[in-house]
Amino acid sequence: MPISSANARSWTAHAQTQRSEASTDCGCLSRPPPGDCSLVLRPEHVRVAEADDPDGLLGTVSGSAYFGGVTRINVKVGEETLVVEHPFPAGSRPRTGDRLTIVIDLSRAQRLENPTSKD
Repeated sequence: MPISSANARSWTAHAQTQRSEASTDCGCLSRPPPGDCSLVLRPEHVRVAEADDPDGLLGTVSGSAYFGGVTRINVKVGEETLVVEHPFPAGSRPRTGDRLTIVIDLSRAQRLENPTSKD
C-alpha cells in the first residue's frame, strides 16, 4: 500500500479494495465498492509497535524532531514515508537508519472516494 504525504499533519494512502461477498439480514452493513481509494491518516494514528506485531510494518527511520511531550519520527516504509508521534523517554529516541515497526490505526483513517492523482 503506497503512502505519500499530503501535508505535515495528514497522509494519503492509496489502496486497492478487494471484491468480497457479504450477507446480512437487515441490510445495515455496507462495504465500499471495489477499486482504488485514498486514505487520510494523522501522525498520532500511527504507533510504534513491537518487532513481532502481526499488524506491523517494518520501516527505516529517516529523521526525527522533538516536540515537547512527543517525538515526531519519519519512517520510510517501502518507497513512502510515514510520520509517527510517540512519547519516547529521554535518550531513547530512534536514530536515522534504525529499523522501526509501526502500526496504522485504520479505524481512524478517513476513506476518500476519488484517489489523489500522482501526476
